[in-house]
Amino acid sequence: MIQQDSENLANFKLNSGDEIRKKNSYSFYQVLTKGIYKPISMNNRSFRLSGQVSDFPLPEVIQFLGMTRKTGELRIFNGQPDKWASLFFCEETLLHAQCDYSEGVEAFLRIINRDNGHFHFFSDYAPLKQTINKPVHYLMLQVQNQLDEMRNVDKQLPSADTTIIFSTLVDPIPRLTTQDWLVLSQINGRRTLGQIIQKCGNELSSKKILLKLLSHHLIAPASEARSLERLIPLPLDSEQTGSERPYPPRLRTNLLLKEIDGKKTLQQLGEHLNMKERDLLEDIRLLLDSQWIGFPSQDQLTHFLSLCEEY
Repeated sequence: MIQQDSENLANFKLNSGDEIRKKNSYSFYQVLTKGIYKPISMNNRSFRLSGQVSDFPLPEVIQFLGMTRKTGELRIFNGQPDKWASLFFCEETLLHAQCDYSEGVEAFLRIINRDNGHFHFFSDYAPLKQTINKPVHYLMLQVQNQLDEMRNVDKQLPSADTTIIFSTLVDPIPRLTTQDWLVLSQINGRRTLGQIIQKCGNELSSKKILLKLLSHHLIAPASEARSLERLIPLPLDSEQTGSERPYPPRLRTNLLLKEIDGKKTLQQLGEHLNMKERDLLEDIRLLLDSQWIGFPSQDQLTHFLSLCEEY
């Protein structure tokens, strides 16, 4: 099967002249499930270039290989012997990119974002498939805007190991696209942000959708979503305040005040009165400023005020 697949590839030229690669050049590969490739043996493979990613950033290495018209595979290791990423070059053209379960431009984007591990370049090896087939310099320009956008989105997202859950207190639900629903379908209260992105496939698109869902409070980091469960407002009587207090100006705020008994958390109060998180925090802040309620500790008060500042 490997020989048959290799015959279907376009002619792949070596650095020295017009000699066409022979089909047995592919014999070091075997095809595994889900499109992952693994070498059968590395004994006969010569190193032409190697180094640490921390010393030689991958964008610079990739540009060097393109400018010097190298042919072969650039393999990037991340410390796990059974996992790596690969880029295949034919002179100044990038033919194929593979990173975990992603391929093509999406894999290329993930690879050049790596800032650790080490790499080796194996000369004169071809991929079993072509998923890109673009000049290296053109591809670098094409993905530069995507990289800038990715970095900007990453700054606004929680860390990849943060568990994401559905929020119980949401703003008005925005219009959702099919892609939005596909991302939502991967959230089960146990998966981390990184796992959700991996399940969805397209990293940049998935991150932008997750940022949109987070901004509308449809989903939330588990730690933040559960923070309201730790806040318990306490009713204060006139003897504790020592002064007259203005009555709450809104009916909604009065109803909330009647439910505050020193036992219910803010989470329970919001769910019981079917209040949006923004409205709940606004009314609690009003009752706090007018001395109708307090919190049992300074830590709870500080945490509540920090939540208010987010709005």
